[in-house]
Amino acid sequence: MQPSAYEPDRRAISDRWTGMNLTSHKKTSRLLALPSFRTLWLARTTSMLGDRLATVTVVSLIVMQGHGSAAVSMALVLDIAPRVLGGPILGTLADRVAPRRLMISCDLIQAALFIALTVLATTLPILLGGVFLAATISTIFRCTLASTIPRVVGQDLLVAANSFLAVAHNTGLAIGPLAGGLLAATIGPRHGLWINGVTFLLSAGLIAFTAMPSSAPGQAVQPATGAVRRMVDDLRLGFAEIARRPTLRLLALGCFALLLFACLENAAVVFLAEQSLEVGPFGYGLLVSVFGIGMIVAPLAVGVLWRGISPQHVLYIGEATYGAATVVTGLAPSLPAAVVGATLAGAGNGMETTAIETIVQRHSPEGKVGVVYGTVTSLMALGALISFAVGGLIVTWLGPRATYVVSGAGVLAVLAVLVVGFRLSAAPQAKPALECSPEKRARRS
Repeated sequence: MQPSAYEPDRRAISDRWTGMNLTSHKKTSRLLALPSFRTLWLARTTSMLGDRLATVTVVSLIVMQGHGSAAVSMALVLDIAPRVLGGPILGTLADRVAPRRLMISCDLIQAALFIALTVLATTLPILLGGVFLAATISTIFRCTLASTIPRVVGQDLLVAANSFLAVAHNTGLAIGPLAGGLLAATIGPRHGLWINGVTFLLSAGLIAFTAMPSSAPGQAVQPATGAVRRMVDDLRLGFAEIARRPTLRLLALGCFALLLFACLENAAVVFLAEQSLEVGPFGYGLLVSVFGIGMIVAPLAVGVLWRGISPQHVLYIGEATYGAATVVTGLAPSLPAAVVGATLAGAGNGMETTAIETIVQRHSPEGKVGVVYGTVTSLMALGALISFAVGGLIVTWLGPRATYVVSGAGVLAVLAVLVVGFRLSAAPQAKPALECSPEKRARRS
């Protein structure tokens, strides 16, 4: 049998089967030595930067066309809606279609979409439709990437790989909006749209030259006939896998509850800066920026310094840091204290993202990573959406400081439940005592 194009990467990671206990530095070096991972990381970083850049330019175009805050809110809702409504369904594509072909198709569709919007984005319905379509394609790409990474790097390097991918994602969140704002202010927001289109073309080109497995082990890529029926079956099986696996069930419900509380601070941060701390727009921008810096630095540290700690413990540390730091930020008497709290909160958020993806990948059955990941992220997005909807009312009722305290305390409470739940699910079940006969009971007495 001829070796496949993917064989070099498989040989590079094959020592995970031999039980070698490598140091974190050696593991990081081995991860970065994998050509497939390096290319996927660069492609993800490129497209994520462009994607966040486009978010700012789309919002700028909506405002320039004379639409108010309701239109901006609608754009933000449509940006998250596909993950809430279609995460599990879209995730089944990641388990059924060859990953390289699917990711290239996603990139090319988004490139064509944003380049077309530079000309066609003259009305609000077209802009909103473009936002929804782009978010839908992006959800498919993310599910496919999550399904593919374990087969590219292996279980031994999975935490480090997810840490570096989180750095790519969070770098886009931190730098993309800044670049979009500068472009919108200097050369106009439409230029941000075609630049975003170019980033997706670059990502597609990188992935085209990436060697990766064609499908999940033991699962051939299916023909188009009966695709809808197979997708429904996969969706049902994906929910069943989450329901029957205690770790995935706890994680899915826990992530929903965590985001329900965590995202409350998003509605309060601007009021904390301008009303409670009285530091104005500069202070608001600084708090948002240092939060993003924390989200970048923490996953990078996990990827470089990780020494075999379980992803559950990374989740515990991340959520504990996030919850406590959010309370500290809300109670901060001055801007420097709030900056420290916001930085630590961002670091906790970054660790939590890495841990969640790793737990899903390790505990999902072969061929179902995409639909399980889509289901978990769908519940997370639903929690965030509800939090966004009620966050403004809570800030009005309680004030920004109290909202921060509620957000952080809620995260810590959910974390306590998760810790107990994970411990109980991992504990061996006690065997029932054997019934003794009357003769044996009499002898014992």
